[in-house]
Parts: sequence; C-alpha cells; structure tokens
Amino acid sequence: MSKRIDVVILSAKFGNGHISVTNAIKQNIIDNLPELNVWKCDFYRVTNPKTYKAMYSGYRQLVKNARHVFNAYYYAKENLPFIGGLDTLSSSTYKATERAIERFQPRVIISTFPVVSGYVSKYKEKTGSRIPLITVITDIVSTNEWIYPETDYYCVATPEIKEELMLKQIQSDRILVTGIPIRKEFYEYNNDLSIECIKDIPKENKVITFVGGGLGILPDKEEDYEWLDQISNATTVIVTGNNDKLYQKLKEELVNKQNIIILGFTTKVHEILRRTDILVAKPGGITLFEAIVSEVPTIILKPTLGQEKENCKYIKAMQLGIVANSPKELRAIIESMIEDEDKLQDYKENLKYLKSRLNPEELVKTIEKLLEN
Repeated sequence: MSKRIDVVILSAKFGNGHISVTNAIKQNIIDNLPELNVWKCDFYRVTNPKTYKAMYSGYRQLVKNARHVFNAYYYAKENLPFIGGLDTLSSSTYKATERAIERFQPRVIISTFPVVSGYVSKYKEKTGSRIPLITVITDIVSTNEWIYPETDYYCVATPEIKEELMLKQIQSDRILVTGIPIRKEFYEYNNDLSIECIKDIPKENKVITFVGGGLGILPDKEEDYEWLDQISNATTVIVTGNNDKLYQKLKEELVNKQNIIILGFTTKVHEILRRTDILVAKPGGITLFEAIVSEVPTIILKPTLGQEKENCKYIKAMQLGIVANSPKELRAIIESMIEDEDKLQDYKENLKYLKSRLNPEELVKTIEKLLEN
C-alpha cells in the first residue's frame, strides 16, 4: 500500500446484506471525509483464500436445505453464550487476521459481520492493540453473537436495541443509534423518477411492490400474483433482483396482466419505494431499513432464519408492518390494507417517528473523532 489505510471495513458474503452495508458505509465516509483512505475487504477472502468460496457455497446450501440447523446454532449462541466462542476457534484464521492487521495498520477498523468482530477483538486482546473497533450490527437485534469485549463502539438499528445492549452492560456512550447503513439515495428527498414504467403508473393508484433482495427470493407461481391484477386502482411492481429465472418465468406467465410490472435487477429501488404504498418483502435488515427510511409499511413474507424472525419481532411490536405466513394470509392482508386508508396512515406515522429517532451521521462523526486523537 502506497498510502496508509485510515479506515478498513471488513465484511463477509454470508448473504448480501453485510456487503450492502459495507458499500453504504464506505460511500458515506468518502462523501463526508474525502481526505481519508478507506479500504473495504472480504475478511474470509483475506484470511482463508483457498477455502472462502467453498465456505460461502456451504452457507447458501445450509440456509436453503437445513435452516433448522442454522437456527439451532443461532439461538444456542444467544441462550448459551459459551457456544459463541466456537466462532473464533480457528487458529489459522486468527493468525491470518493478525498478519493482515499488522500488514495494513489501519487507524480504525469497522466490522459488518459478527465473527469478524470476534477475531479483531481477539487480536486486540492478545496484542494489546489500541486500534478502535466499530461493529455495525446489520439486523434489528442485540444478540450475543455481535458482542465482544474489545469493541469500542456499536452502531445499532434502533433506540430500543440500544436499550437492550445497555441491559447487557454495554455503556450508553459506546452505542450509536445510526440505523442500519443504507445507500444515501434513500435519504434524499427527490420525487423525480427515471424508471418510465413507474412514472406511467396513474397517480390515483396505490402501488404494491414485491422485493426479493439481491437473490430475488419471492413466490414463483403465477397464482401467487394473478389476483393482484384484479385489485381496483392498484398497480403491483415485482422486483426479481438477480433471479433471472424468476424474471423470465413471471414475464411469460403474467404477460397479459395490465396492472402488474415485472422488473429485474435495478439500482433504482429507492425510486420505486418513493412511489410505493405497501412493500412485500423478506425480512432482511437492509430491506426493512430501506422501507423504514422510505416510510413504507411492509408486509413481511414468512421468516425462516433466526435473524429474520428477530427482525420481525421488532417490526410487529412497533407496528411498522405485518407478517404474512401464507399466500392466503398475504392476499387478505393486502386487500385489507388497500381498503383501510387510516390503518395505512397509522403505519406510515409510526415509520416516520422511528426515522426521526435515528442519527445516521453519528458513524462518520465518531470516525472523525477517533482519527483526531
């Protein structure tokens, strides 16, 4: 490296969310502190260069075919804290972590994945390093898997999560209520739309948007959607992300539906959400925060993974949205929300209130303060 790294952001591709948060953090730092040298990297690509691809592939197979195993381990770490120690047992990964940190000598380390925080904390504990570690929690959770003794600051999703961490003996001034970092476009108050098919939706129509995240995890049968075409004064937008197979399938099957729009991968989700009245999505932390900042009530498709279930608990408790556990239930909820404008507005007011309690700028301010010392 020709220039010393000021901030390194370490992440892992166990799901797209951690990478999305990493990208948002880097852009935010560059926009506000352009003089800094900011580097992001895949932690496992650096520490396990020969096996990281197999690790990620194995993870995808696990959550696809053996969710019960994933969830059992997820909740074991919460209920039996010593189980979490298994995450950082690899001596080879630790040694690689040590070599990487000592090679690059960053002035601040940001982690967007819990195990990464664990290895960096272990490094600090063993070496006495004073490099500040900021852990950015990428779901609406306060679970033990994110908590490590050498963490200097935690960025959390909501004020309630801050309170839960304080009950776990984390000092208040070390917890920043930044919300989950998302792209700056979601915070920009701009009603201009560049997507022609969205611009063409009649102003009087309610818009129902289905989003499946980067992998496009959505219902894949024609009957899951065709009834939406019959809702009066409503348009449905289905964003399939990188799921080209689903995109082609729905394009063919729903070709004659006048009130359904099929979109593939797009970087304009922020524009779509500006025009959306009801979002239907999987309960990933990033998607939920995009909806919160956009003030769009969410119908959450049945959660399957532990962190998704925890995200749902918060959304339900704060009345920001509702969970649909079956296609039949989804239909009933959408029809009810379309008909009940007052209920829809109640959800939007709750979203607006939560958004007003977030301080996304605190992360950059904290980095600036740390680098001044």
